Amino acid sequence: MPRHFTDDEGTARHRRALIAVLVAVLALACVGVGALLALHGGQQGEEAPVEEPDDAVPEPETDDVPTEQPAADLPFSLDGVTADAPLVEAADAARPAELAGEWTFGGDYAQIGSYPLDGRTVFGSATDTPDDISSYRAALISPDGVTYLEDRQTDEAYFEPQDGTGTAERLVWRSSELTLLPASTSDNWRVQTWDAASGETVVLGSAELLNGTPDTPAVGGEVVPTCNETHAFFSSCLAEGDSWSPAVLAFDLSKAEQKGEVIGTGNYPAAIEGGALWASAQVQAGDGTLFGSLEQWDGGDSESVFSVTSDDGSWGISGVWASDGRRVVSFSSTDSSQGSYIGIWDEGFESCLAWVRTPASRVIASVNEGWVVWGAGSELDNPGMYAFGFADGTMLDLGSSVGYSRPLIASDSNAVIVPECDGQNAAVFHVGELG
Repeated sequence: MPRHFTDDEGTARHRRALIAVLVAVLALACVGVGALLALHGGQQGEEAPVEEPDDAVPEPETDDVPTEQPAADLPFSLDGVTADAPLVEAADAARPAELAGEWTFGGDYAQIGSYPLDGRTVFGSATDTPDDISSYRAALISPDGVTYLEDRQTDEAYFEPQDGTGTAERLVWRSSELTLLPASTSDNWRVQTWDAASGETVVLGSAELLNGTPDTPAVGGEVVPTCNETHAFFSSCLAEGDSWSPAVLAFDLSKAEQKGEVIGTGNYPAAIEGGALWASAQVQAGDGTLFGSLEQWDGGDSESVFSVTSDDGSWGISGVWASDGRRVVSFSSTDSSQGSYIGIWDEGFESCLAWVRTPASRVIASVNEGWVVWGAGSELDNPGMYAFGFADGTMLDLGSSVGYSRPLIASDSNAVIVPECDGQNAAVFHVGELG
């Protein structure tokens, strides 16, 4: 649920909320929940009479993916990590995905899905009065109804809850100050967390605490907080004198209202055990959403994992995701017609499992032990969504969602949330288990 005002994934989020009620932005109703929140989801669907699936995530089996295909012929080179793995085309998805225990919500802007916690619970935002765009609150959504995670905001400035990640025990998400200026390039964000043990929601940090101003420029690309046992990670533009640069921030989960620790320059943080991965070194072509190296922070020090080079300097890292046993990195070009490549490694980057080529210029993905699922975010031209299984290389077609192609999978089960949007009406969200 990023919050930018362009067609980038981040930009889509802010527009969502604006779209919900502002006549001037109706055309964008499905273009991106301003990062997952403009597509206000609604009524609960009837629960399918399907036997409750097993929540266990299959153990990854690195050697089981078919390797009869030739190694990927990539338009870029990686230095520091193996890239020798077969290439799979997303367009060759063998069959449509079937979701066990499927239920749906959405379609009326009352509820917006963000991230599945399990097959029956989704984190998102909701309201009892969808005509009031400043009434949305972070919430847990299920077939049984909505549980709000925060009180309705009463301050003059309203922060719209947007994309998040986590588990049933801990959630982290970003909120962004609602503005009625579609051309705004600022992102007055804050990162919040909720933990089930205390039932409390607190603000970990904010743009104003970091930079001393609400006019922090929006950082490029998709930015969603992630967390491990001790820290949440996020990225923002950081003021350095009269200039701004993208920085990766770490927030101690035991503290509130922090400035945040700057662990490096870059974007796309992904929490791992004891630290985080992120992309650094903006590509020379000048695209602020593409980076030339992957870095790893261990809680104290940082080191480079690999670097990316290409003949024309146009290729770079466009997304980073991680689970306990998998590392997934997307690579894109400044030339949007080139599509994107998704690289899949084991947790130590010692073995490259597979490459997937997808036609979208950018990738919005989610990963757990058994699957990676992805779409094109708010990109209109490539609405297809897919799932790739690590155990046997299965490629599934998750359907199409125009302007809101953003499926996500739970971290500790195979529960997925799959949006369905026609580009004209509010999105409907499908929830169930990948089989």
